[in-house]
Formats: sequence, structure tokens, C-alpha cells
Amino acid sequence: MSLKNFRAEFPLLQDCIYADTAANGLLSKKVMEWRREHDRDFLQGGQAMKLDSGKVFEQLKTRLANLFNCGTEQVGLVQNFSVGFNFILEGIKNTCNVLLLEDEYPSVSWPVHSRNFKTQVLPLSNNLENNVKTALRKGEIDLLAVSMVQYISGLMLSPEFFKELREEFPELLIAVDGTQYCGAYRLDFPDSGIDIMGCSGYKWLLGGYGNGFFLFRPGVFDKLQLKATGFNAARGDIASQFRFKPTRHLEPGHLDQLSFGSLNQSLSLLETVGWDLVENQNKELSQRVYNGLAELGLLDKIALGRNRHSTIFNIPFSEKRWDVLREAGVISSQRGGGIRLSFHAYNQIDEIDAILSLLKKAG
Repeated sequence: MSLKNFRAEFPLLQDCIYADTAANGLLSKKVMEWRREHDRDFLQGGQAMKLDSGKVFEQLKTRLANLFNCGTEQVGLVQNFSVGFNFILEGIKNTCNVLLLEDEYPSVSWPVHSRNFKTQVLPLSNNLENNVKTALRKGEIDLLAVSMVQYISGLMLSPEFFKELREEFPELLIAVDGTQYCGAYRLDFPDSGIDIMGCSGYKWLLGGYGNGFFLFRPGVFDKLQLKATGFNAARGDIASQFRFKPTRHLEPGHLDQLSFGSLNQSLSLLETVGWDLVENQNKELSQRVYNGLAELGLLDKIALGRNRHSTIFNIPFSEKRWDVLREAGVISSQRGGGIRLSFHAYNQIDEIDAILSLLKKAG
């Protein structure tokens, strides 16, 4: 599928310039049509449809395993990142020392702070990677909990960086929120050095609400004692109460077929476009925005000092800028005291140029 045909899957793009995927990915016609058929089958089939639902979850796990180059046994399904991360933290000793970043996404930082972990918080900087390594070399950190892409600034940590951390700090537990990364860029999970990565599916994966997943590096469960359980974890087999796959601790109750089926359909759509094409388009969009904002003097100092950035950008807020963008049909968000603009492969270069022209006009 071409990018032009991919874009046609999202009718909203005919009426606006959508620069807000960091808040919410768009619903495609493919997903909407599948959801309509699903509800019709539920209406007409009742229990018969539920009995067939296991195929959807297994198909989704297979798609996720293929996308991230891992085994299906490494994939656990969750309603969202927040729920899954809380489950995981309950399985970590409260004597654990945790390293966080300043202005981190609340669903990463708040669950850590709400427990008895000793925490250290690093400020964001254009030399962040070296600062993280310096903090870790003191030998006091057991867990690094961090977003791969920061939700306010768009600062991005690369898979290569986590791989370097794995090599230098083999005992470090690395837990990553990939919600603002997965779907925009490729990731070879086994090669990344990451121990645990979670993601909600409603942003760059375009799966709508109520679905997400976690990936686990083989052997990481030796460091965890996950406690969440329930009938669905054993897939209804009473005799398997204490003998199910570790990832099923994330699936103690019934999963919503509509929500996870939506993610499955969205992944199917993105596969049809081609993950390489999606990533290359996002890289091109990011570079265009980066260069344009730098020329206008609207790129913050941290971003200017780094050689790689995501498709999320935050510019200084002014009422005039905000009004000019809104009146021109540009949908964005206010975050961190600024205006956050975020782009996905369904955006076009001419939309970037239009936004840059509007910002230049706003002064």
C-alpha cells in the first residue's frame, strides 16, 4: 500500500492538519469496519463469538512477535501501559533503587514514587546518555525506568543506547515505555538490550483505546515475582493455577476482543503499508520539522544539541501562535507550557511546510 492510500484510510485528514498523534492516533476505516463486523457478530452470535475469541489474541501476539523479532511467549497483553507497569512493579523488591528522568510521563514516574523505592531523578539535557551512564557507574541503581521518547519534548533514546547499557551494566534492569516510539520506528527487541518494554496501542500503532502489550527479555522473570493472577491467566484450566506462562500474570481477567482485535487490525494495515516505509516517512517528517523550527528559532536548546529527534516537537507557547494554528485547522496539544506538535506517516511534507509558514506568520 502506498502512503497516499494509507492516508486515505483516515477521513479526518481531509478536514484538518492532524499534528497530535502523541495524544491520540487516528482511527482508520479498516479498523472501524472490523469493529462494526465484530459487534454485529456479537449481536447475532452471542457466546459462539466469545468461544472463538482466543484466535484473535493469539494472532495479535504473533503479529507483535514478528514486529519486534521475538517469541510469542515473550508477549503479554495489557489494557494499557499504566496497568501493566503497576503489575510489574508489584513484582520488584521494594529495596530496589530506581533511576528516573525529570518530566517523565506520569505513568512511568508516579507508580515508582507511590512505592517504597529509593529514586534518583536526572534532568533532561542534550548530553543525557552520558549523564545516565555516569549515574549508573556509581553502582547504586538497580532499575532504569524511562520512556523511549519523552512525551513533552520528544527527546528520543535510541535502541543502540540501551544496548550499550546492557553491555556495560549487565545486572541493571531496564524497563522502557515505548508508547511514543512503537509504530513510528522499528525495534529489534532481542538486540535492543531492553529487559521489559510496554506500550499502549492508541497512539502510533493506531489501535484505539483499551489495548497494549509488554515484551520481556528471556530470563528477566528470574528477577521478578509477579503476583497478579486470575482465571484467565490459566485460560480456564483450574489445574493450571500455578503453572502458566509468566506473561499471563499480565492477563488475569478476560481480555476485550473488540479492543485487542482493533490493534490486530491496525497492525495488519501498517504491515500492508510496510514498516520500513512508515519509519522512513517519519524520519523525513522529523527532519523537515527539525530544520524548519531551528530556522525559526523555535527549537529548544536540548533538541538543538542532539543529532536525533522523534516526530514530537514542543515550541514556546503564545496565544497568537496557538490561535493561528487552530484557526488554520491544525490540531495539536498544549503540553509542558508549550505547543506540542507530533506527526505520523499519514502526514505529508506539504503539511509540515504549511505549519512552518503559519508559525513564521505568527512571529
